[in-house]
Amino acid sequence: MGGQYHWNFHQSNQLALKGKLIFSQNIQKNIVHKERFYCEHQVYDKDHLLHQILLKGLKILENLVDTKLKDKLNRLLFEFNDYKEIEINSSHFGKIISNRKVIPYERALSIAKMLILNYSPNLSSGNANMLTLLFDMNKLWEEYIYRILQKHKPAGYKVNFQNKTDFWEHKTIRPDIVITSDKEETFVIDTKWKIVDSKNPSDDDLKQMFTYNLHWEAEKSMLLYPKINQEDSKFGVYHYDGLMKKCKLGFVSVLEKNSLKSSEKIVVEILAKIE
Repeated sequence: MGGQYHWNFHQSNQLALKGKLIFSQNIQKNIVHKERFYCEHQVYDKDHLLHQILLKGLKILENLVDTKLKDKLNRLLFEFNDYKEIEINSSHFGKIISNRKVIPYERALSIAKMLILNYSPNLSSGNANMLTLLFDMNKLWEEYIYRILQKHKPAGYKVNFQNKTDFWEHKTIRPDIVITSDKEETFVIDTKWKIVDSKNPSDDDLKQMFTYNLHWEAEKSMLLYPKINQEDSKFGVYHYDGLMKKCKLGFVSVLEKNSLKSSEKIVVEILAKIE
């Protein structure tokens, strides 16, 4: 890798001409030792900003990865053992100038930026939407919620993922998650990876959930969002032909004290929201 971050100029006496000869210093220091040359040359410096950013990202991962990845992470950290650990903020990323030698590291820098600046899950503000560069977060959020519900569901509950049925002509209808219980209760959950005002779901979302309620004969449905600082709404009732169909907005966080929250605990929170 080259560029302003990776090379320093170093001046010293050499036994061979290397780099640029500094005439004034050479005369002053080597008037007796004619076999020496006082030169200035470039020295590759591994302890530069790009590596310091990657090191900081790896250090944050220490608190996030499970034991299966700890060994790989420790091996990576060993390679950064001689690098200085500094506090990184958004201004440091602005100092990285992209060139042909930095391009191979852009994906790693994007992930490091996401971790260091904690751009998650607020993708609606600013111009550093790092997660969207890496994943389709709607699909990832949907898949994650389904898998933990399937894994930790209590006895007497069934969890179905993307139940697709015919709706109109060749069109189908498919909610994200349908939960049924032995008590013949049905709940529909639709996951949404976006930030919303907890009191103001969109008209389109409400109409979509109403359709799910009718089609799956569910009394309750919930739009489930990642939590920043919002609180759940109360169940609102649809005014339709005397049917007590309800919908609410729920919010759940996957982090607890800067670490991943237990998936079992998240499931308990989700099920409590629809009871």
